[in-house]
Amino acid sequence: MMQWILAHWGDILVLAVLALIVGLVIRNMLRDKKKGNCCGCSSCKGCSMSSACQREKG
Repeated sequence: MMQWILAHWGDILVLAVLALIVGLVIRNMLRDKKKGNCCGCSSCKGCSMSSACQREKG
């Protein structure tokens, strides 16, 4: 098992970095949604997902 890890440490490192980046993107999207931002866009004007937006229409 240790030989396999040593033989593929580069692949493991790349996978770990990509997993970290994806995790950070998801965390940022969830935080934005809690703050009331719509679907990751800056505004709902002209957005095809504006009907799914949870912002208060006012």
